[in-house]
Amino acid sequence: MQKVISRLTFLRSIVLTMISLSIFIFLFKAYSIQWSQIVPASYSYLGLSVLVTATFPLLSSLRWKWVLEAMSVDLKFKHALRITMATWIFSIIPGRVGDFMKGVAIPQAKKEFAFGSVAFEKIVDVFSLLFISTAGLFMVGRNVPATILIIMCVCILTCLIYVRRLLFLLPLRMRDRLSSLHQAMLQIFKTPAHIIKIFCASLANWLFSVVQVCLLFRAFDGTVSIVYVLAFLPISIFIGLIPISLAGMGTRDSAIVVLFMGLATASQSVAVGIWYSLLGYWAPAIIGLFFTPSLMSAKRE
Repeated sequence: MQKVISRLTFLRSIVLTMISLSIFIFLFKAYSIQWSQIVPASYSYLGLSVLVTATFPLLSSLRWKWVLEAMSVDLKFKHALRITMATWIFSIIPGRVGDFMKGVAIPQAKKEFAFGSVAFEKIVDVFSLLFISTAGLFMVGRNVPATILIIMCVCILTCLIYVRRLLFLLPLRMRDRLSSLHQAMLQIFKTPAHIIKIFCASLANWLFSVVQVCLLFRAFDGTVSIVYVLAFLPISIFIGLIPISLAGMGTRDSAIVVLFMGLATASQSVAVGIWYSLLGYWAPAIIGLFFTPSLMSAKRE
């Protein structure tokens, strides 16, 4: 059975890779982009964007440590960082469902919080991105889409508040997972100070992504204002979560091209999208492979 699942996962990865490549081929042909245009014009700005990448695993680990801490699960930062790096390779799975692999690090006595801890972390990420995008949209005068995002926040928050009452509407497997999320939320909400810390860590993490994209635009001679990156980057990240491509590559890049139309050339936007994927997803994933064997050992125990 495990071999069948592995084969299906492999075939799915091949299909998603082909879809991503097809999207890139379309973008390159539609906008007459040459591969030479993907080479940075300024390696100084590229170098700075590489340095920013180092903050991602650090802030992600700190955020998850605080989530577990709020649920009375003791996990040292060093251990959280090791697990975060070990599971980074799984972030290329569509929708970032691979992030839930981090649950193997939770002590057996607290396994009921495995799904809930990571799910809560992802929810905080969603609210952080919506907050950043809403602020950016208001700053650039896009009041209508900003208002829509506020309504989305209210709807999501309402669903979370009444999540237990909605459980009976869902399949049994999803019921168990949402029940785990509900239990995690009950624990976390007992300590408001932790919620503030978790949100701040998530907000800082995504703001560094905004800084990285600004630096990447500069690396390709772009002059996109940071307020526009605040407004549009989170939207492109959400579009990249649509599970039809590998690590969001292709879908996220297409969104960046459309959203930054008139602010940057198509070649600059595609180049920024590609390098954003390489630095934010693939580079940490490759480094994380050195930690992955220890995660697999923990999972078997």
